[in-house]
Amino acid sequence: MTPRSRLLVPCVLVAIVVSLSACVKREMVREADWEADFRDLSFPDANNGWVVGEGGMIAHTADGGRTWEKQNGETTVDLFAVHFSDDEHGWAVGELGVAIATDNGGTHWRRVPSPTGAMLRGLHFRSRRKVWTVGESWNVFVTQTFGRTWETHSSTAEYPINDIVLLDNHNGYAVGDMETILRTKDGGVTWEAQNSWYQGEQGRLPVNFQRAVFPTSRIGWIAGTDGSIFKTGDAGNTWLRQESRIPFTDHVRFAVRDIDFYDTKRGVAVADGGHITQTSDGGITWTLRKSGFQTPMTGVGFVSEREVWACGWYGVLLHSDDGGETWEAISGVTAHNLESVQFVTDQRAIAVGTGGTLLTSDDAGQTWVEQKTGQRDTLKSITFVDENEGWSVGERGIVTHTTDGGETWTYQTGGRGFQLNGVYFLDSERGWAVGELGSIIYTTDGGRNWAHQKSLDFQSLRAVYFIDPDHGWVVGWPGVVFHTENGGLTWEKQDTHTFNELYGLHFVDRDYGWVVGQFGEILHTEDGGKTWAFQVSRTQQNLNRVVFLNHDYGMVIGDDGTLLVSMDGGKNWAPEASGTDNDLYDFSVSASGVLAVGKGGVVMRYSPEVVPEELDIEALLTPPEPPPPPPIPREDGGWELVRQSAWPTEFQDVSFVDAATGWAVGTDGVIARTRDGGATWEPLQSGVKTRLNIVKFVSATEGWVTGGDGLILHTADGGDTWQEQASSFRRRFTSVFALDSEHVWFSASHGDILATSDGGETWVEQHTDLTTGAIGHVFFATPDEGWAVCAQRTVGGMILHTSDGGEYWEVQTLLEFTPSVVLFFTPKRGMAVSAGGEILATQNGGISWEEQPRRRLLGLEKVTVTGEQTAWATQRRGRAYFTTNGGASWLPATRETFTSYAFADRNTGWAVNNAQIFHTADGGKNWTAQVDASSQTLRVGRFIDANVGWVGGEEGILLHTADSGTTWDTQREPGASDLLALHWASSGPSFGWALDSSGMLEFTPDGEKWDPVPNQSRAPRNQRLTAGYMRGFGEAWAVGPMGTVLHNPDGGPDWEDQESHARDTLRDIHLQEHGFGYTVGPLGLIVNTTTAGRRWRHQRSTTGYDLNATYAATPHVGWTVGQYGMVLNTANRGEEWAAQRSHTSAELHDVFALSDMEAYAVGDDGAIVHTVDGGESWVVQDTPIDTPLYSVFMSADGSTLWALGAWGVVMRAPRAGQPSARAATGDEATG
Repeated sequence: MTPRSRLLVPCVLVAIVVSLSACVKREMVREADWEADFRDLSFPDANNGWVVGEGGMIAHTADGGRTWEKQNGETTVDLFAVHFSDDEHGWAVGELGVAIATDNGGTHWRRVPSPTGAMLRGLHFRSRRKVWTVGESWNVFVTQTFGRTWETHSSTAEYPINDIVLLDNHNGYAVGDMETILRTKDGGVTWEAQNSWYQGEQGRLPVNFQRAVFPTSRIGWIAGTDGSIFKTGDAGNTWLRQESRIPFTDHVRFAVRDIDFYDTKRGVAVADGGHITQTSDGGITWTLRKSGFQTPMTGVGFVSEREVWACGWYGVLLHSDDGGETWEAISGVTAHNLESVQFVTDQRAIAVGTGGTLLTSDDAGQTWVEQKTGQRDTLKSITFVDENEGWSVGERGIVTHTTDGGETWTYQTGGRGFQLNGVYFLDSERGWAVGELGSIIYTTDGGRNWAHQKSLDFQSLRAVYFIDPDHGWVVGWPGVVFHTENGGLTWEKQDTHTFNELYGLHFVDRDYGWVVGQFGEILHTEDGGKTWAFQVSRTQQNLNRVVFLNHDYGMVIGDDGTLLVSMDGGKNWAPEASGTDNDLYDFSVSASGVLAVGKGGVVMRYSPEVVPEELDIEALLTPPEPPPPPPIPREDGGWELVRQSAWPTEFQDVSFVDAATGWAVGTDGVIARTRDGGATWEPLQSGVKTRLNIVKFVSATEGWVTGGDGLILHTADGGDTWQEQASSFRRRFTSVFALDSEHVWFSASHGDILATSDGGETWVEQHTDLTTGAIGHVFFATPDEGWAVCAQRTVGGMILHTSDGGEYWEVQTLLEFTPSVVLFFTPKRGMAVSAGGEILATQNGGISWEEQPRRRLLGLEKVTVTGEQTAWATQRRGRAYFTTNGGASWLPATRETFTSYAFADRNTGWAVNNAQIFHTADGGKNWTAQVDASSQTLRVGRFIDANVGWVGGEEGILLHTADSGTTWDTQREPGASDLLALHWASSGPSFGWALDSSGMLEFTPDGEKWDPVPNQSRAPRNQRLTAGYMRGFGEAWAVGPMGTVLHNPDGGPDWEDQESHARDTLRDIHLQEHGFGYTVGPLGLIVNTTTAGRRWRHQRSTTGYDLNATYAATPHVGWTVGQYGMVLNTANRGEEWAAQRSHTSAELHDVFALSDMEAYAVGDDGAIVHTVDGGESWVVQDTPIDTPLYSVFMSADGSTLWALGAWGVVMRAPRAGQPSARAATGDEATG
C-alpha cells in the first residue's frame, strides 16, 4: 500500500462509519450459488437431475445441468439420499427418519409417515410402489403403499446400515458400519450377516461401508472408509479389495462416500478431500482424477457411458463428459466459509477460509479468483506486512508463507499440531500466532523458526494484536485477555469479569483498546487492560471483529450480518444494515473501501459515495510514524578465538564424479569441494544454514543437494553458485536418483516422489497414494521405466513400478519384509534388498521376484550401478560392498563403518563420518583421513588462570592445556557419556571431579590422571542426565528426564533422589552456597529450593519459552536464560521473575554471574551479552564466530573469562578484578 493510500484508509473508515446509513454503497460482490453441503444426487435421464443436502436443500435441473432451481421439500433437516426412477417419481430420506416423495418431478414434495425416528441414510426402489430404506436403527424398512404403511424387517446388524440394493425379486445386499454386509435371498424378508467375506492384508483397518452398486446380478462393488473399494464377481460370495488410489490423510485413506458403475467396466468413486477415482477396466486399475476441490465429495452417478455427475460439500457440483476422466465445476461459487481477509494494496485483497480456500481480488473486491493451493485444512487468519509478504494460519497448526502477494505459498513449521486461530506480524521478521490449548508462538526470522511463548493451558485463543514490538494482547476463551509489555517474553492475564468467548480485539495505542466476543460482548480499556469496562452493544449476536481509527471512530461485525458503528469510543453503538444475513467473520479497510467476509463464502463491499463535509480530514490522518527503535548496544568484550574445528560441521554425504572431483555436505549448510582427489577441500557458499543430507552430482558441473523440509539446491557450475529449487515441496527426502542431467527423482516421505525431466527447471510432485510411509529408494532404467520400494501401512513392504516416468505407480509385488533399496543392472535384471538382509531378484523387469539366499547386506541405503555386472552399495553408518557378478555375491569394501561413501572405481573411494573425510586407494582395505576435524561440542571447563585449564563435553571428551590453548592434550578420548560438570575443591589442580551423563564420577588428585570413583554404579533411574552442578569437596547435583534431580553428598559412589515435582526434562541446575538454587526446563519451567534440594517447589515464570540455564548469584538474586534471547531475573528468591531485554534473539544456553550486578550469557550464533547493572541493561559483545556457545565461566584467579561451544570452540577474554565467589570455590566449571 502506498504512503498516500495509507493516509486515505482512516478517512475511508471514518467516512463509512459516519455515513453508513445513507451515503455508503453496499455490494454483495460474492455469494455462493448454493449455501449448503450436498449429500447425494440422482439423474434418471440426461436432462433431469436432483441433488439434496444440508438443511433440506433440494435442487433440480431440467436442461442437463445448465440451470438449476430450488425445490421445497417440506423439511429443514439434512437429506442424505435421493433416488428418481424417472423424471416424475422420486424419494429422499434424511435426519430424524424424514422421508419425502414426489410424483410430479419435485413441483410438490410430500412428507411420508416415517417408519423410524432415527436417521435414514440409504434408499432403493425397483418399482414406484416398493421402496426400501435403511439407516441408524439397524433395521430394513420397506413400503409398498407409497409410504402410507411400512414393514420392518429385522437384521443381525449391530451397527448403522448406510445403503441397500436389491439385485432382483429375491437377492439383495445392505452394507454399513464396521464392515456390516447383510444379504437377503427371500426378497428382503430375512437378512443375514455375511461373515469371513474377505481375507486380505494384515493390519487392515475396519471399514464403514458407505455405498453399494451392482451393474449386474453377479458383479458389484462396495466402498467405504479408508479409501476402500471391494469387488465381487459371484453375487457377493467372495470379495476382492481393489487399489482405489485414494490418498492417505495421516495413517488412513480418505473415505470413499459414493460409487457408481455404468456397466461392469466403467466406474467412478468419490471421496473426502475432493478426491475422485475412475476405472475403465472394472477396477483392475483405478486412476485418481482431478476434481479441482479439496472438500468432501459425497455423491456420484452415471447418466450415460460418458456423462457423469458428482456433488459434495459447500455446494460443489461437478460434471464429466468423458466417463469421469476430466471434470468441470458447474456450481460456480462454492460455499466455503471465508474466515479472514486483508487488503495488501489499494486494489489487491486476499481472503482465506475452510478447506484451504484462498481467494484473490485485484479490483478492490469486485471480482475474485480462487487459487489452487492443494491445502485441505481450514485457514483461520491471514496477515500481510507489505504487498508481497504475508502469512496464514489454521487447522493442525499449519503456517503458510508467501513472498509474491499470495500467488504461491510455502509451509512453515508452527503450532505442534494445535489449531491456530489468529496471526499478526509487525514486520517481515517478527510475528505471533495464537490458537488452541493456549498456544502463543513467536518468530523473529519470518517464520522459519517458531517458539512457544506461553505454556499450554486449556484455553482457546482466538486473536492477537500488537501496537508496537513490546506491547501486545491476546484474547480467547473463557473470557481471557493476556498482555505483554516485553514482546511476549512474559504474558500476564488481565481480569475481564467475563467467561464469554472473545473473538477480536483492536488497540489504537498502548492504553485504548476494545475486545468483542460472544453474545454481543464489547469490552473497553483506557489503561492498557489493567481495567476493562463493559459497553452496551444492544445485540445478542456473536461479535467477531472490531477496528477503531482513533479514540472515537470504530466498527464491529458479527453473526447474522451484524454491523455496529460508534463515533464516541463505544459509549454508543448503532446497528447498521450490512446487506447480508450471513455471519461476518472479518473485515479489512483500504483506500477504496471496506471488505467483509463470512459464512458461505459471502463477501460484502462498502465504499463511501461521498466523504461527509463535516469531517476534518487533516485531523483524522494517521499520527506521525513512531521513532525508529534505538540501536542495539554493543561493546568489544575482547574475545579471542583460541580453538575451533577446521570444518564446523558433521558431514552427511559425499559424491564423486571421477577420481579428482567430489563434494561433501553436512550440517549448518556446509558444502565442501575437492578437485584434487581430496588432498585439499574448499568450502562453498550454499546460502543456507540448515542440515544438508544428500549430495548427488552427475557431472563435474551439474549437481543437487537436499536438506530438511523439501530443500533442494542445484548447481550448474560445479558448486560455485547454488539455487534453491522446488521450495513448495515440504517432505523429507530419502534418496536421489539421477539418470542423467535432465531426469532426476527424489524419493520422499508420505509416499511421494519429486521429479524433473528438464534439469530442475520444472518439478512434478508424484503422489504414489500407496503408502503413508517414505519411499525408501527409487531407481530408473530409462526415463520412463522405474522402480521404488516402501513399507506397507502396517506389516511388510512393496515394490512399485512405473512405465511413464512416475506419473502412475503400481504395486508390482507385496512382501512380508520392507525393502530398503532397489537396483537394476539392465532393464530386466535387478534386485531388491531389505534392511534385514533379505534379497529378491528378478530377470523380467519385476514381473516376478524370487527370494535369494540371505546375505549380510543389512540396511543398504545408497547404491550405484557402474555396469551390467558391477555396482557398489553402502549402509547408512555402516560398511560398503561391491559386486562384480550382477549381485550374485557382494564383497565388503571396508571393515570400518562410516556415515556415507562414494567410489570413483573399484579401488578409489571416499567416506565421511562426523567432521572427518576419509580416502582409500585400495578398495577400502586402508583409509586415511583427508579432513580430520573435531566435531565434539564443549560444554564444561575449568581454568586455573589464563594458561592452565581443562575443557570437556560431548562423548566424554576431556582436553587439557598449559599454554592458554596453543596446544592441547587429550586426557579422555571421545566415545563415552557426555561430561556434565568439572569441579576442583581448591584453586589448584588437585582434588578434582568429573561428572558424566550416566551419573558416573571420576576423580583426579593432580589434574592429570583420572580414575572412576570406587564402588559406584549408575545413577538411580538409569536415565541419561542432562546437566550437573558440583561444589565443596565433591558434593554434586544432577538433573534429567521426568523431573529427575539427584544428589551426591560427597563425591562418592552413592546418589539419592530428590523430588522436584516436575515431569519434564530438566536442563540445568545451580545452587548458591547457602542452599538456595534453581533448576529449569521447557515451557518456562522453574523449580526452586531453599534447602539444598531437600525440598523443591515450582515457581511462576510467566513465559512459555524453553529455559536452558540458571544461576543463583546470591540468596536473593538469580538469572535464567533460554529461547529467543530470554533472560529472566529474580531479586526475591524466585518469588517473582522479571524479563530483561537481552538485545538478542539468539537462543541462550548458559548464564554466569560475577556478582548480583554483573553477569554474562552465551548462546547461538556466537552470542554473548553482558550486564553490569543487574540486568537493567544488557550489552551485546562482539565475537569472532557465529557457532553456538554453551558455557561461560571465569578462571579461578579471576583474570580471564572463557566461553565454550560447538565444534570444539574455545574463546577467552581478559578480565581485571578479583575472583568471584563461585570462582573461589571452583564451581565455575559446571555446564
